[in-house]
Amino acid sequence: MPAPSLNEIRRRLTAFAREWKDAARENADAKLFWARFYECYGICPESATIYEKAVEKLGGAKGSKGSKGFIDSFIPGLLIVEQKSRGKNLDAAFDQATDYFLALPEAERPRYIITCDFANFRLYDLKDKKEAQCTLADLPKRAQWFSFLIEQEPQRITEESPINRQAAYAVSRLHEALLRANFRGRDLEIFLTRLLFCFFADDTGIFGADGGFRRVVEQTRADGNDTGARLAELFDTLNTPENERQSNLDETLAAFAYINGSLFAERTRIPAFDANMRAQLIACAELDWSGISPAIFGAMFQGVLEAHNPDETRQATRRELGAHYTSERNILRLIDPLFMDDLRAEFDKAKRNKPRLQALYDRLPEIQCFDPACGCGNFLVIAYRELRRLENEIIAQLFGMDQRGLLDVLTLCRVRVSQFHGIEIDQAAAHIARVALWITDHQMNLESA
Repeated sequence: MPAPSLNEIRRRLTAFAREWKDAARENADAKLFWARFYECYGICPESATIYEKAVEKLGGAKGSKGSKGFIDSFIPGLLIVEQKSRGKNLDAAFDQATDYFLALPEAERPRYIITCDFANFRLYDLKDKKEAQCTLADLPKRAQWFSFLIEQEPQRITEESPINRQAAYAVSRLHEALLRANFRGRDLEIFLTRLLFCFFADDTGIFGADGGFRRVVEQTRADGNDTGARLAELFDTLNTPENERQSNLDETLAAFAYINGSLFAERTRIPAFDANMRAQLIACAELDWSGISPAIFGAMFQGVLEAHNPDETRQATRRELGAHYTSERNILRLIDPLFMDDLRAEFDKAKRNKPRLQALYDRLPEIQCFDPACGCGNFLVIAYRELRRLENEIIAQLFGMDQRGLLDVLTLCRVRVSQFHGIEIDQAAAHIARVALWITDHQMNLESA
């Protein structure tokens, strides 16, 4: 039986995270918990793993015999799982797992160790000396981390926040390469904004199978001579509904869905690429953008601003435009006391009062948020995300199991991007704000589903 697609695995992991969100006890829940986890990857747990494998741990004193221990879940040569009850120390769990590793025969020693307390997962790649951590709720976003379970060539573990400053620096390097080639102005701003969307869409299923955009770029010539022309064809395809496309359109391009909206509508110049610029573009596309944080757009925009100016004027330019990067934590410190804390308190009071809960549900689509100097939209994006998440909780509480036959939960989602408004003097930042809101809208639709 073929392995499930990455999108199917993400769907299964979403259901898995929902089903096991209250699991807490190692003795009672661990075996079934891991059986269901393996099934998300299409693995029959009984045939692939050994539960509670007994091992003779190394003795503490010289010449003494060690005590017997039991590995919670074990795939010989591949994986040790050390499961703990919720809230237990995962550092201690890793120490215990390494004891088991050393006690195993050389041929059975695995490359990977997972420690888990039901709420948190830590994955260790012993070969590449990499460590990554995520929560149960974030498992669908980290589906690729565990693809070693079904792939002969294992994926490298990415950092806990794969879209961090590294992504900002990668985009900034591409931006600087374009500037050196004398590609600048509004055409440059629109081009980079479209690329940001494509990077994200490539890793989240908007473009269908993961990696479609990256493959389009990689299929161009190594000298970059045809890269710009290929991107122009792709952008035109993304702006054309499927029923209006040419019947003889290249099947690689025809696989991309139409992107409704204005992002690809405006006709602008596309830069000519060389080998270095093509390499920079591929480096950006190879990053995992599926867990993108809206706050990263601030860092990216800051990098773009700096590249426009000589070293001695960069800081002054940012001050003049007010483009100071604001972290997500600081944004929450503002919007929580401003309105989210009151809304959450109202939700807590209304949980057992259906008319009161309905009134709150009806109120959310009437809320309007305005940022008079929005920059790249960080405040608007985080506010939209938090309001949508609250709406998801209300929908679950208000409708619950009464909606089992509902085909599309989005018919119940009434908070819209159009409730969020901003003013910004810089056109590049305004472009990025729009894309950030579109991307967040897509993320929230996935969470709702």
